[in-house]
Amino acid sequence: MTKYSTRHYSLLKLFAIICIVFNHSIRYGWPPFKILTNDFQLPLLFFASGFVFSYCIYDAGKYLSIGELVYKKFKRLFYPYILILLLWYLPIFYITGDARYQGKSILSIVFLEYPFGINSDSLWFLMALFIIYIISYILKETLNYLNINNYKNIVICMFFILSGAKIVSSYFPQQFFLDRVALYSIHFFAGYILNIKKECVASFIEKHMVIPIFIIATLIIYYIDARYGFLACDETPSYPWTGIVVLQSLEIIKQFLLIGIWVCIARKIVNKYPVFVENKIVKYFEKRSFDIFLYHWPVLLALLQYLPIESPIAKAMTTAFVCMGISLLVAEMVDFLKRVRARCSGLGA
Repeated sequence: MTKYSTRHYSLLKLFAIICIVFNHSIRYGWPPFKILTNDFQLPLLFFASGFVFSYCIYDAGKYLSIGELVYKKFKRLFYPYILILLLWYLPIFYITGDARYQGKSILSIVFLEYPFGINSDSLWFLMALFIIYIISYILKETLNYLNINNYKNIVICMFFILSGAKIVSSYFPQQFFLDRVALYSIHFFAGYILNIKKECVASFIEKHMVIPIFIIATLIIYYIDARYGFLACDETPSYPWTGIVVLQSLEIIKQFLLIGIWVCIARKIVNKYPVFVENKIVKYFEKRSFDIFLYHWPVLLALLQYLPIESPIAKAMTTAFVCMGISLLVAEMVDFLKRVRARCSGLGA
């Protein structure tokens, strides 16, 4: 029986979201943390989402039809996207005087910007992930109908998503985040593949010391990038595109090495430290990680603007912890209102 489970990826999602919040809070100071987290936080989040999506399809028997998938993912992703933009982002940005909202009517923002992903800030992740889910499922079903096996299925899905998203995004450069759909679908499908081959991967990790190898390889790439990274924007060499291709390839390899490190660490934590994993505080933050991601952004911007703290690091840390606390309070309040509504509906029935 495989030692992999979605619990590993629940922890990874929590870790990625905490990194995102702290990364967002750092505007000045401590650049190494920003550089490092920029390299893995969003790739890790999409990777974990791809693993869980594949697990739901192949292991849990969910999403038996496109209708079921659209309904459940709309409730999970698009419904919160719209509601939180309208009831949380919009009021806070108007109150704090965000420059992007000055001189604009609420109607133009609600009907001409938010539905197309404009000024949705950190919530772009929900729209991009929703699009990846739908497109990948449609392509998977189409290729299954054509009797194309799993591996060809995955490769062709990746090709169509990357190519299609890139082509469409060239016509709609500011809408729907299709460029990011193309970028992060690579990580999504890597997680998708890992679930299919999880027994082999688990066995390989058990037999080999992969973490030191991943760390050394990552450090080598960081060194190469630090020394030769100028090739990506320098047009003086004879073959500038060669440098760009090499550096972009190294960047993707680096991201997957970092993902591999965190996956291995998550496996060790789940398998060897059950006391930590079963801790009530850890479970609570796992349960609320999505809420932290949903609510933190406008609060974070307001705190960065108004907190009277001079030290960049102290301001960043204070902002991160306070906005996470406020996000948790908002999540608890929303849950409380849901319970009250359900109770009133039950009494009315």
